[in-house]
Amino acid sequence: MKSRTSRPEGLPPVRPRSAAHRRFLLPALVLPALLLLASCGPAPENPDARDERRPAFRKAVRAREAGRTEESIALLRTALRKHPDMARAHLELARIFHEQRSDYARAIHHYRRYLEQRPEAQKKPLVENWIETARADFVREMMRSEAAPPVIEKLKVLERENRALKARLARGEAPAEDNAPPERGTLSRSGPEKESARPSPKSARKKRTYVVRGGDTLSRIAARVYGDAAQWRLIYEANRDRMKSERDLQIGQVLTLPPPDE
Repeated sequence: MKSRTSRPEGLPPVRPRSAAHRRFLLPALVLPALLLLASCGPAPENPDARDERRPAFRKAVRAREAGRTEESIALLRTALRKHPDMARAHLELARIFHEQRSDYARAIHHYRRYLEQRPEAQKKPLVENWIETARADFVREMMRSEAAPPVIEKLKVLERENRALKARLARGEAPAEDNAPPERGTLSRSGPEKESARPSPKSARKKRTYVVRGGDTLSRIAARVYGDAAQWRLIYEANRDRMKSERDLQIGQVLTLPPPDE
């Protein structure tokens, strides 16, 4: 007689697992393991970090750190012509114009170009704060400048350019090469803007003076005072007795402003 292993009373009999049960159990065990492995993979690369590794960008940063600001600006503009999607270059240009050139209109332009290309950037709140700071600095500078063009008009120029940029991006077109505003005080020489910046004949006959500020050059002073940067030589000729060269400007220096050429 065959011996039979007795089971405690009350327990259900053990049934062999079916093939269907095994087919269900295997994916249930494997899927969590695959998800765990996927979560341990490399995180998506930060677009700004990718831009910062590009040789052209790194060369521009080295030039800025060495004090060669103009070279850095030229390198960044060249990089943007070759790689229009290099948004980090716009942010670098914005910081240079804001902090080192005090050219707030151009700084705002490049801050906004960066946000247009990187709307989800982690830096977005910081960049928006920089824009507000640059706008306040810009208005303050315009209010201090005796013969500056109206602040509202220049801000309208910036707004029109940004609306045009948004429209191009919405249509899927590549951004323009670099439609940044002109240098401070050098808005278009045609139309009413030129007329508002140029003194009247009566006021031109009066002897005027100008106190040199940080970042000033003769061409910038001429653009601010006459509305025409090309008239810088007039200022130089009127002040040759106190200037060794056209670049010999000191903060606080008082310059004589002759009447402009008509």
